[in-house]
Amino acid sequence: MKPIECTLALLGLSGFLAVSSCSDSTSPSPSASDLNLAPATGTILVGQTLQLQPSLLDTAGQSLPTSGVVFTSRDQGVAVVNRDGLITGIGPGTARIVASYTSLRDSMSVTVLPAGAVQVLLSPDSVVVGVGARQTFQLTATVYDAFGRPMSAEPSYSSSAPSVFMVSASGTVTAVSAGTGWARATAGIGADSSFVTVLPAGPVQLLLSPETVALAVNQTFQMTATAYDAFGLPLSPQVSYTSGAPSVFTVSASGMLTAVAPGNGWVHATAGIAADSSLVLVSSFSGVLQPRLAVGGGPYGLALSSQSVLYVTQLSSGAVLPFSVPALTAGTPIPTGSIYPVDVAFSANGQTAYVAHLDGAVVVVDVAGGSVSATYNAGFTAWRVLPSADGTKLYVSSSDGRIRVLAAGTGSVLTTITAATDGINSLVLSSDGSKLYASSIAGTVTEINTASDTVGRTMTVSGFLQGLAWSPDRADLYVAVEGGALKVLHVATGLVTGSVTVPTGAFSVAVSPDGKWIVVTTWGYITVLDRPTLVTVRQFTVDGREKNLAYDAAGTLYIAAESGGLDVIK
Repeated sequence: MKPIECTLALLGLSGFLAVSSCSDSTSPSPSASDLNLAPATGTILVGQTLQLQPSLLDTAGQSLPTSGVVFTSRDQGVAVVNRDGLITGIGPGTARIVASYTSLRDSMSVTVLPAGAVQVLLSPDSVVVGVGARQTFQLTATVYDAFGRPMSAEPSYSSSAPSVFMVSASGTVTAVSAGTGWARATAGIGADSSFVTVLPAGPVQLLLSPETVALAVNQTFQMTATAYDAFGLPLSPQVSYTSGAPSVFTVSASGMLTAVAPGNGWVHATAGIAADSSLVLVSSFSGVLQPRLAVGGGPYGLALSSQSVLYVTQLSSGAVLPFSVPALTAGTPIPTGSIYPVDVAFSANGQTAYVAHLDGAVVVVDVAGGSVSATYNAGFTAWRVLPSADGTKLYVSSSDGRIRVLAAGTGSVLTTITAATDGINSLVLSSDGSKLYASSIAGTVTEINTASDTVGRTMTVSGFLQGLAWSPDRADLYVAVEGGALKVLHVATGLVTGSVTVPTGAFSVAVSPDGKWIVVTTWGYITVLDRPTLVTVRQFTVDGREKNLAYDAAGTLYIAAESGGLDVIK
């Protein structure tokens, strides 16, 4: 109990008037002016607690006792608070906690998160297993609490498609049958899923090799089929073969082709649900490589005249060797009086031959007399020579990209054309002689107007270009590429519209008189292609490097073999 103090006062002059008053002897408490609640926010799990710390200040900023502060929760389903300011999480959500002292108020926000697992991450996002191969896969699940901290809790697993795959209690996926579905992992209120694909058993892909086969009648060939399962692993299943054109070729149970008659068709192979097909071309090409006719002196250039005279240049002998065809009776060598005769061409009437030499000489040969009638000087390394359509001019190419135009009758230089940036390896005329086409080492084919002897277009083919030959309709030029290709140049557009691989060292190219075949000479091979399809139908192996070649009207092919001979296919 507090003591009471009383005061007595006497007033007046003539008497006494007594007045008394009483009061509490304790001094009044300082007034509270500020209430603060800490922390301002908080996060706890259900069942966890958080201690609040109130502070009470007077007008002087001095701390006052906080025993009179009252705490209340405005969201008691989320959190409650006791008289001492201890918050307890009740359920997930956010609650406002209010502290009051007389007329002062402050509040804080507390977030209550679920207890236990709230998130599951299942890895990987998708799984591919197979029936019979790679049949199982182990999933990995990571469980997190509301604070994002990993937990040791084990999730439960389930399959949305038990007939397709099962999932064990430890998360192992096991394939049952082909199909798809979801594998699900659950822990607490957290869950995640991975997409599962189950691939079928057995072969799902079959590759038949080669993609294209060219055969001669009665020739056989063994096809190869390789089967793969859904994971790309090789299998060895039973493969069935059928012929799409039995009158053209047959195929055995083991994949052996036998050519029956000219034509083409597809050979089909199947294994399980997998299948593949290859094109089979049975060629009517019947050419036979004859025994090589020995020719000394390094045969190189070759040309056949309209009078059935064949000239073969002999590099080391400095001569041309004449033959009559088709008998192939050799005449007397004609010395050309210069070194390295690399090319020869006949006039349209076949009465004159022109022989180009590396030292720049262009030797004119009288064919009937078998003797040299004149020698012209091109003024640079002469590589190729070609008479104009009217026979009045000679086009002589060099190793530096220039073409010298000489008067055919006198050898005088009419003009010089810069056709490319590097050596010119082949020259051909259009059917009317109005255009000259020159292939170069620089990978271009240049079109030249023969009336003005000026460059019209330069078409890019790419590669080290060698021989040129026209298609029967004169729409395309076939271009030999030394690196091992034959390319098709569409002249009207200047675009390469086709390409096929041939052996390395492609040099000369020719089209058969009937337009069926393209022949390419290479290092050690003579390759015959079906012209419409560019499929190789025959490949003759020869000794050494095959160089220039020419067809006669009967379809007999003559090839100069640099190693010392004349090869003939008929």
